[in-house]
Amino acid sequence: MKPIFTYKELGTNGRLGNQLFQVAATLATANKFGGDVVFPEWEYAKYFRCDLVKQGHTGVASHQLDEPHFHYGELSPENAYEVGPCELRKAINMHGYFQSEKYFQHCKELIKNQFLFELTLQSKCASKIKEIKQTNQNRRLVSIHLRFGDYVNNAYYAQLTKSGYYERATNHLWFSHDSNPLYVIFSDDKQLADEFAKTLKIVGHPIDYII
Repeated sequence: MKPIFTYKELGTNGRLGNQLFQVAATLATANKFGGDVVFPEWEYAKYFRCDLVKQGHTGVASHQLDEPHFHYGELSPENAYEVGPCELRKAINMHGYFQSEKYFQHCKELIKNQFLFELTLQSKCASKIKEIKQTNQNRRLVSIHLRFGDYVNNAYYAQLTKSGYYERATNHLWFSHDSNPLYVIFSDDKQLADEFAKTLKIVGHPIDYII
């Protein structure tokens, strides 16, 4: 009987970027070894078009398969160790971050299709970008990502907003590639992004949009 693969900690072991890798690795491992997949309820599932997460009760995992290293390492159900009773079939819980495309290289089209954005969301974003471009013709759109959240005043992460990194990057762009860029900030904290944008010393145009 085919094993079940799951990721019981989905949504609690890292933020969205980590979670996308975790979903991809779980789907890919099940695909590689001929298993089924079931995930716990996931807050981001609604943003994707395909049947990305077959949500349901994952039950009690009988085995756990740990990420062997922080870099890529071969995975095999044979390396899963027992953590609970095995009922009708083996239920393997994946554990780790799996931050390498090598985990899903063998089925990358499957993963790409699973991560297609929901049509309403995709249309809304496309309309916004179109609106921005129409009111700023002949300017190249340059996106800037600002992550705050758990990065703020965290000694374990580089404080890029205080390092001069963004000034150097935008000024390099101005002098080397594009003298009329259209800057758009994407951030998880619009208020902090707005405060930072007001202090950002950029040659030429200021920040145009904060999303």
